[in-house]
Amino acid sequence: MFGQSDLKLEHYRYLNEQVLFRAKQIELIYASYLTLVSALVAGSFALRAAPIDRFTIIFLHGSMVLIVVALAWSSIKSILAHRDVWLGFRRAQHQYGPTHLGERIVPLPDPRKELQTHRFQIAMIAVSAGVIVAANAISAGIAILDKPALESTVEVELRVTPAP
Repeated sequence: MFGQSDLKLEHYRYLNEQVLFRAKQIELIYASYLTLVSALVAGSFALRAAPIDRFTIIFLHGSMVLIVVALAWSSIKSILAHRDVWLGFRRAQHQYGPTHLGERIVPLPDPRKELQTHRFQIAMIAVSAGVIVAANAISAGIAILDKPALESTVEVELRVTPAP
């Protein structure tokens, strides 16, 4: 059977694992966002060279904007959720962590210092999504001006007959 100190040690191990897990999840979300957005930007460049009409270009660029906005929103929301849980586990580390001569060894987390990376990640996601949306709008506008409305041609026969 576990003794009281064994239970405390297991609890503290669990807290440490959760702090590490949440930090890794935040990094994974950010890396996934960067990967997916890079693929969408590459697709945007491929669209520029594709032989398609302007209505298809408008639809594809509009779809890309919606995808980027949804991806940015869900990434920011996920980072914030994991960050809040991470902060709670960090506080629990302080509360249930080891002591030495009655003093806590694990300091209380300072959100202003410890959350700088998360703030930077959220800012980068928001800025990159804004830039991609603006660039997509500009690219779609240029593509619309460059491409004809329809790629089909109409042949017209003109007959001129002399007046009597």
